[in-house]
Amino acid sequence: MPQGSRPGRRVVSPPPPALARARHAWSEGRFGDVLAALEDIGPLRGAERFDATALRVRALLRGNGTAAALPLAAALATLAGNADERVTAAFLHADALRRAGKHTAALAALARADGERGLHRAVRAELAYQRGLVAWSAGDAVEAARIAGEAFTSAPEGARALLEVLLGWCAISQERYADAAHRFEAALAAERSAPTRDLHLVATTLVPLALRAANAVDLALGERLELPARELPAVPELAYERATVFELLGIVARLRGDVVAAWNWFTDARAAGDAVAAIGADVQLALLSRAGGDRFLPQVVLRDACARAAALDWRRADADRRSVLPDLAAAAASVDADAAERVLDTYRALHLPGRGTKAHDRDRRPAAYESLAAARIAEARGAQVRARDLYASAFAVFEEIGYRRKAAEVALDLHRVSGDEHARARAEVLTRAAPASWLYADARARRSALSKTEYRVMLAICSGRSALEIAESFGRSRNTINNHTKRIFKVMGVRTRSALVAECARQGILPEA
Repeated sequence: MPQGSRPGRRVVSPPPPALARARHAWSEGRFGDVLAALEDIGPLRGAERFDATALRVRALLRGNGTAAALPLAAALATLAGNADERVTAAFLHADALRRAGKHTAALAALARADGERGLHRAVRAELAYQRGLVAWSAGDAVEAARIAGEAFTSAPEGARALLEVLLGWCAISQERYADAAHRFEAALAAERSAPTRDLHLVATTLVPLALRAANAVDLALGERLELPARELPAVPELAYERATVFELLGIVARLRGDVVAAWNWFTDARAAGDAVAAIGADVQLALLSRAGGDRFLPQVVLRDACARAAALDWRRADADRRSVLPDLAAAAASVDADAAERVLDTYRALHLPGRGTKAHDRDRRPAAYESLAAARIAEARGAQVRARDLYASAFAVFEEIGYRRKAAEVALDLHRVSGDEHARARAEVLTRAAPASWLYADARARRSALSKTEYRVMLAICSGRSALEIAESFGRSRNTINNHTKRIFKVMGVRTRSALVAECARQGILPEA
């Protein structure tokens, strides 16, 4: 979700050691350490007192301490000694009020800032950002986009990153995901080149970008995100964002066919230190293990993930964190349908307030993920007709909003329960930017993706017969058999006949006698 104003750049020299430590901790995204340093700062006067209080407010807001930040932010204006400090105080007070849901009061605080004379263009740009953010938080994405768009044209280059982020979130709320990705990538480039980086802004910008790369099968975007992702500091305050980005980049690596890189990204996500993100990483590790032919590890991992999910208190989790529940239910359905049903029931029982990467009033994605999980559970219990209808519903949404990867996965599910060859063909079209091996990673999916003739050709190849011999026995031309062979290689994720024989042996596919 878009965040509030960034720290002021006025420097008091020489600052007290505790204030210097707090500023350094802020620059590294360690908001808890900021508060710890300021606890021992002692009495301050003038500008240093204002700076310390403002820094405490910022750290509290970033650490979800809105209730504690509100009275400090309200009193900050009394400590301001000049116009710059009065504007900073108004921004922070408005940010705290917005987070508390007091949108009218937040606009009133921003009006005080607007009343200051001679505001720099960069300050005007941030004022527009704050106003747009209030509108966006109140649910009016159209008004937020209007405010940010009007300010963007006159904003100086260095002040555009925040406006780009807000415009990106507005685009997401309207299901314009390609436009959102363009905005976020521009904001990321601007922030990474800034003299002083806002690491939280970088992290929260990387999340929707990585989500776009994974779901739109944009392998080039995924590669561009790897370096900034690795630059994120391993601090508790950024653990969830860091783990989420790692998980999504692992999915991109899997799309590329790089199983080792995918495994490394997923294990790094699991070790990032966030309990919810670790469940998401376990889901991906289980799917990757299942694709590799391991039947035991996925069962252990998914059952353990379901047990850990049941032990968490999801009532205080935001919408983004809650979205791991339908993913877990969908993955666990084939292992333990009852446990998957309990996970999905937990998700259904939660009210989904707030607007994040996967939550908006008009956002159809949560319902689509829920339908997918319900379909997997129905299929596991033998309710094929219900599963088919739920798969069709989820597929329609994912395809329409440009979630090509999820649409392709659901299309294969639909083909599996209904035998619809159009669904299988559609899955290949949606993901043609990536090697087909990831799409048919599961042995069952691979076999079902082959036509009867292709399957017979594969068995004939495994028995050692040449293309000419197969053509003669099938009554087809050699070119036709070669075309069948190319598609078999694509689906099975191999490049040679010997590799095909080895893969079939691993899956227990026996050639014709």
